[in-house]
Amino acid sequence: MRLPLQLTSSLLLPPPQLLLLLLVTSSAATAAAQEGSSSAPLPPGAATPRPEGDPILYEGPHFYRDCPRECYCPPSFSTALNCEGRRLRSVPELPSRAMHLYLQHNFIRTLRAGPFANASELRWVNLNDNRVASVEADALGGLKHLLHLYLERNVLVEVPRGLPGSLQQLRLAYNKIATVPAESLSGLSHLLLLDLTGNSLADGSLTGETFKGLSNLVQLNLHGNRLTKMPEKLPTSLYQLFLEGNLITSVPKGYFGGFGRLFSVRLSFNKLTDEGLPATIFNISTLVELALGHNRLSKIPEIPPQLEHLYLNHNRIKNLDVASLCPSPAPSAPRRLRYLRLDENEIERAHPAEIMVCLPLLNALVV
Repeated sequence: MRLPLQLTSSLLLPPPQLLLLLLVTSSAATAAAQEGSSSAPLPPGAATPRPEGDPILYEGPHFYRDCPRECYCPPSFSTALNCEGRRLRSVPELPSRAMHLYLQHNFIRTLRAGPFANASELRWVNLNDNRVASVEADALGGLKHLLHLYLERNVLVEVPRGLPGSLQQLRLAYNKIATVPAESLSGLSHLLLLDLTGNSLADGSLTGETFKGLSNLVQLNLHGNRLTKMPEKLPTSLYQLFLEGNLITSVPKGYFGGFGRLFSVRLSFNKLTDEGLPATIFNISTLVELALGHNRLSKIPEIPPQLEHLYLNHNRIKNLDVASLCPSPAPSAPRRLRYLRLDENEIERAHPAEIMVCLPLLNALVV
């Protein structure tokens, strides 16, 4: 039941450092995560969503003499090679002018150094939806300007080693990754986004050394793995931590103590209980979004005053306790909650009038 609260347009402005990520992160995927739904790999034969920012490459006759015969090099985009959906089993020899390489929807199994030898100016490589099982140690290391690497929906069993330190985004969703060698990520100090959604990561896959070198990481996505515990020693530079769809039962006391920039935490679709959440665990001064839907909570956890979006749908909450949302009126710390989702719980009676006094900025309450 959506209570009749007046809805006003509100814009959730992220910190400036997140703007780069928000330009390349699908808004549809974000909305799905907020609603408590999980992403799923595309069915065989389905078209790969083109990452936002990818130019549309039109077919036509070859314009450049150095264009690989297996690909199309559009006259209007001289640095791009479109080799998508060509039934390729290997990467063709690449010209030195290449900066944007599109190889998705092929049958490539191994990445070797040879084809990339002359393409040292590459910035963007898309290898989604192939059959890549291995990346030779020196295959991509020479690409000193590479910023974006897409290897989603392949069959990798570990994070590739020898990746260039210039990388800003590494997308490895929906592989079979069960191992993350510490040396695979240790040199990626410029990495902003690491996406390991939908792999086979268990607690033993991640150690205290795994993320040690990622000193500038802004978004870490471990959605849809097999973790039963919170991963250790995450970079304190994080703004967004996505852990939906695991088997996590608790969050250790003081876990978020070192995070000075954390903006969004998503822990929906886990096995969290009241006992597994220490009283002040989410007392993070920068936290704006907290997703705890589809867990085993029977009460509303304590939240920080600046939180704006709270998702507690599909739990076992029986009482809508206003005191838990506003434990003590404090004019110096007004509550900023704008969206509260509590549907699919066991709440018998809501108190919208009391809630509105407690939460004057609330735009939407779903019970």
